[in-house]
Amino acid sequence: MIHRYQKKGLNFVLDVNSGAVHLLDDISYAVSGLIDENMTEKCPESVVEALPQYAADDVREAYGELYELKKAGQAVEVDLEHDSADHVHPGSTYVSKSGCQGFCQMGPLLRIEPDGILYTKVKASDAAEIVNETIIGGNVIERLLYQSPIDGKHYRGDHDIPFYKRQHRIVLANCTIEPASISEYIAKQGYAAAKKLGMDGCQVVLFATGEKERYKAAIDGLTQAGITWHYVRGSLDCREDRERLIRETVEKFGRIDILVNNAGVAPKERKDLLEMSEESFDRVLGINTKGTMFLTQLAAKQMIKQEQIFKSKGHIVNVGSCSAEVSSTSRGEYCVSKAAVSMLTTLFADRLAPEGILVNEVRPGVIATDMTSVVTEKYDTMIKNGVFPIARWGKAEDVAEMIAFFCSDSVLYTTGNYVDVDGGFHIKRL
Repeated sequence: MIHRYQKKGLNFVLDVNSGAVHLLDDISYAVSGLIDENMTEKCPESVVEALPQYAADDVREAYGELYELKKAGQAVEVDLEHDSADHVHPGSTYVSKSGCQGFCQMGPLLRIEPDGILYTKVKASDAAEIVNETIIGGNVIERLLYQSPIDGKHYRGDHDIPFYKRQHRIVLANCTIEPASISEYIAKQGYAAAKKLGMDGCQVVLFATGEKERYKAAIDGLTQAGITWHYVRGSLDCREDRERLIRETVEKFGRIDILVNNAGVAPKERKDLLEMSEESFDRVLGINTKGTMFLTQLAAKQMIKQEQIFKSKGHIVNVGSCSAEVSSTSRGEYCVSKAAVSMLTTLFADRLAPEGILVNEVRPGVIATDMTSVVTEKYDTMIKNGVFPIARWGKAEDVAEMIAFFCSDSVLYTTGNYVDVDGGFHIKRL
């Protein structure tokens, strides 16, 4: 027997016989409503006929996967997945691996964000209850909370636990994020450019894929700095989301004077150029290049029709990469996408100069972000060996300062140019 739940756009199935909990896609969830414990290996045609909105082969494939799950009879299995930590669908729930939580004696640990719940000494057998009670039901499971040996009190999250409250965390300040996820890094620290421009007097519109609550710490930092901001949720590779971003910005602030194209995803897997998949290529180019191209097009049209009130009619800054010129054969799609962004800078600079709109590019080198964290040892060695004349990791603030410079009245007779923010890495040496 199975129980089926739908919550926050998610499809949950609980197998009461095995204790397994599964998160299913729409087609598998639909199929699950048409089967019972007497499933046969072959998908009945009645199931296919009952779901005419789906391709017959897809229905049969979903049925086969459900049959394999039933046949496996796992004690507990929780399949909470998203297609990428860097491209989370709006409204989705996902599981990620974090860095060290600094509380190993109470592990395994499970955090539930943005609720700030920390479960301790979690076992596989707790998975079904956590999904049912907390993720679906919104209830806290008290027995899994940390309990003080001194007063017996249960603590909901690490912000309350005395062990954490006595700490000022530096190295472990971002231990709650997934080390391989650029989007999670952005949620914590990726607003350097927004903060810099806001401090310079700009009203800021933030555009990202996750729920606003995911970025609470960063957004609170903008508020505390007195920066006026507006958040728009969407994906750069979606036309409707791009159009909504422009529309909401104009509705909120009346005009657009600056566009900073700061989107950049790396391949999900670094693969040799000869092994690169079309899917990976399309994903990276779709966000980094296509999204940048057509968002710039929309923003430029808006700038053109506005009354000019500043010394220029608008500034557009593209955040490229040293990878536009430096070969990296294990992530060729990223190099191609950034080389294309460089040409987009040239093209739009040429087209928009008569309109009074300036377009330039900031080209970062090795910047300490989540994207580079997977190859930290490689870049540490390069820095040690003197490959970078300025012998340190670049910081997000280094990039933000140059973005702000290109958006200022200090740059009124320059367009179609780029500046390397790479510690001198671009210098050719003998």
